[in-house]
Amino acid sequence: MSNLTVLDHPLAYNALAEMRSKVTNTLEFRRATKALTQFVVYEATRSSVTRMMKIETPLCETDVPVLDRSPVIVGVWRAGQIMVDVAVEMFPDASAGYLGMFRNEETFEPEFYYENIGEVANKDVLLVDPMLATGGSAILAIEKLLASGANIETISLLCLIASAEGVSNVHKAHPEVRVVAGALDEKLNDNAYIVPGLGDAGDRINNT
Repeated sequence: MSNLTVLDHPLAYNALAEMRSKVTNTLEFRRATKALTQFVVYEATRSSVTRMMKIETPLCETDVPVLDRSPVIVGVWRAGQIMVDVAVEMFPDASAGYLGMFRNEETFEPEFYYENIGEVANKDVLLVDPMLATGGSAILAIEKLLASGANIETISLLCLIASAEGVSNVHKAHPEVRVVAGALDEKLNDNAYIVPGLGDAGDRINNT
């Protein structure tokens, strides 16, 4: 699939294996989620713009590259909160926004209930949500960002596990959005859960 990056690294495999296992407890699941989030953020920001900054080392003065500007991190509540927490620690001066949604268990469509995303115009936006299943929540979130002034070409969607169907649906609606995923799973079941997946990420993160 074009405009899709899937992690390919042994440390990412380890975190995914821990998250997928049904015997992984809440503490271990959160720890693995945080680790995999870091790997996904690293990959998503690999080509971020840098600038040179002069510093003093203990031995001499030197010029070093640093991140030119921090992105806006926007999480899809509630499962996306843990990814926001990790991402904002990785960037100086990062701002965080939130979009609240829950899944209608009959239609499998997202139900929207909250928005607070701040200033996104002319900024790089990392939209984070652990699971990309049907793509409904991601598409709605992207549309909310666009309505707030975000540039479609500067939005990246970061997820820990994606379904092929979900990625396809997002790119049918918004082909310009880059998707970065920890893993790409084969299908959705009759209840629109990712298979093999890891169950409900929000429930496992929040121990509910």
